[in-house]
Amino acid sequence: MRKLLRFISLILAFAIVCFVFCGCDALDEMRKTHAVWMDEEQTVISLNGKEYKLLPECNTLAPNEGDDISLTEGDVPLLLADMFSDYYANLSEDEDFIVVDPYDGYTQYFDKESETRNYCVSNRYDEICNRINETIIDYYCYDYDEFDAEVGYYITKRYCLTLEEVATVLNVRKGGIAEMVSQDIDEFYDNADYKLEIYQCSEDTLFRTYAFDLVFKNQKAYIVNDYGEYVEAIGGNYRILAVPDELYDTFCNIADKYFYSER
Repeated sequence: MRKLLRFISLILAFAIVCFVFCGCDALDEMRKTHAVWMDEEQTVISLNGKEYKLLPECNTLAPNEGDDISLTEGDVPLLLADMFSDYYANLSEDEDFIVVDPYDGYTQYFDKESETRNYCVSNRYDEICNRINETIIDYYCYDYDEFDAEVGYYITKRYCLTLEEVATVLNVRKGGIAEMVSQDIDEFYDNADYKLEIYQCSEDTLFRTYAFDLVFKNQKAYIVNDYGEYVEAIGGNYRILAVPDELYDTFCNIADKYFYSER
């Protein structure tokens, strides 16, 4: 017990030193990223004067990632929040959602038996609950990186295909105009020039699920790992569809933001 008390005393002494040298601005920033549980059941989180409520489980809800935050019990001192946070938590870009993944606080390995939990700001809770049950995901999107001169580093953004681009993709996927390619999948990916993951999503991209890979190689475009009705017919767990040459430029335009982020 004495060793534990001594250890805690050392931590508090270190925290006090940090408090002296950090200044008010730094402490204000720390407060903005310190979230606390409001109940023992962990159904409500408080952050910056807002309450976030636990949403029903939903595998397609995917808010744009923002800043990581610390998440602790309410009695943990501000200066020790990072040290005593037993969760990976991320505040969404629009600050309307908190995504929580439990992990072991010592090894920081995620607890594989625990599901990701989504929390929504209270004034949007009913809206998002209704959308979980009713939203149709019939658009497509992908993530790309863009340099933000204001912050001085790359940030991840999400591009949603236009209705015309969606129609083109659907025509290739389901219109029977694409050639089925038979090739070893590992070799195919090794020689690819570009590969981006395409997601099927809601119009605002808040809900999404993986659809397929869009691959470019040797001046041709391919839709790969497009799981569906053709899988059993070809005896495998993937398929490669070659986009018709006359649509190659259209698919290049679709992936333009990703190409730019890769240059």
